[in-house]
Formats: sequence, C-alpha cells, structure tokens
Amino acid sequence: MQRKHESHEQRKSLTRERLLAAAREVFIEKGFASASVQDIVEAAGYTRGAFYSSFGNKATILLELLRRDHDRTLAHLHAIQQLHSTRAGIESRCVTDCCRFIYDSDCFPLWVDAMLLAMRETHMRDDFNALCGQKLEQIRAYIGILSNQTGMPLGASVESLALGLLSLCEGLQFLRLCDPETVSDEATQANVGRYLGDEQGKRNVLS
Repeated sequence: MQRKHESHEQRKSLTRERLLAAAREVFIEKGFASASVQDIVEAAGYTRGAFYSSFGNKATILLELLRRDHDRTLAHLHAIQQLHSTRAGIESRCVTDCCRFIYDSDCFPLWVDAMLLAMRETHMRDDFNALCGQKLEQIRAYIGILSNQTGMPLGASVESLALGLLSLCEGLQFLRLCDPETVSDEATQANVGRYLGDEQGKRNVLS
C-alpha cells in the first residue's frame, strides 16, 4: 500500500513539474494574457483536468514560476558571499552576477506580466506584493552582509540601497527587453558597477 501511495505522489509531482515547464515556455512565447490553459496542457501532454488538479488557475502557476525564479536568484547571492572574502573579490563578483542576471533572465517577461496583472487583479496583488517584499528583504540582508564582510559603511540606508539596486536591475532588464541594442553589455556593466561601487565605478552602496 505504501508503494502505491509513493508512486501516486511521484506521478503527481512529475505532472506538476511538466506543467510548470510547459507554462513557462508558453507564457514567455505568447505572454500571460494570450496564453490559455489549453495551450499549457497541450505543450505538456496532459488534459485540462490534470492542470486543475495541480493548479487552481493561470495566476497560481505564474506565481509558482516567479517563486522559483526568485529562489534561483537567492542561491546566486549566497554563492557570492561564500566564494570571496576580500572586498575587491566580493564587489567584482557582485557586478558580474548582477549583470549575468540582467543578461540571462529569460523569466523577466513573466515578472512584467505579473506586475500588470497585480495592478488590475486584487486577488493577485497581495501574493505578488508579498513575493516582491521577500525579494527586497533578501537584497537588504545581502547588502548588510556585503558591508560587514568588506568592513565598509553603507552610503545610505539599507532600505534605500536595496530598492535602488532592485529598480536599477529591473529597469535595465526592461530596457534590454524592449530594445537590446540601446542598452549594451558595456553600458549595463558600467551602471551596475557604479551603483555597487566596484573599483572602476564611483562609490555608492559602499562609501
């Protein structure tokens, strides 16, 4: 009996993961508003019943995709502080990873879709705002760790710096998404470097 229960849970988990992978591709290709549940289940090879047994609606699966993307970002932040102990090393890795996040975040269109949805749908707004709050809290915590590890004071309040860094990264992502030729890799790196205060930029986060 126990084996059957485990097998059922494994199948349920596999169905959920395949639906998430399919939804991610469909949302990125078509946009959240244009994508349908039918599009998702066809891409995943399941029925609508399988979708609704795993997720209540499209917004639920969108939020789960955003949570996972956020978790991947946090893993990168934790890796930075463990790999380097010197100020120069930490700053350099911060700039590199922030830029890589901006360049490679193919999930960013999902965040834009979620922002627009949260503006219009009350049921989505609270969950999305809570997720954004977690993102800001993690950035605030990391900036504090950065300051402690380098032994340098912060150039402004942690709250202000975290909001500024998040706004900078998301703003650059949005501009690159709309017109990638306008915001080059070099311009992106220069702006992130100036904000984080690497050796080639002006002091900002660390004064």
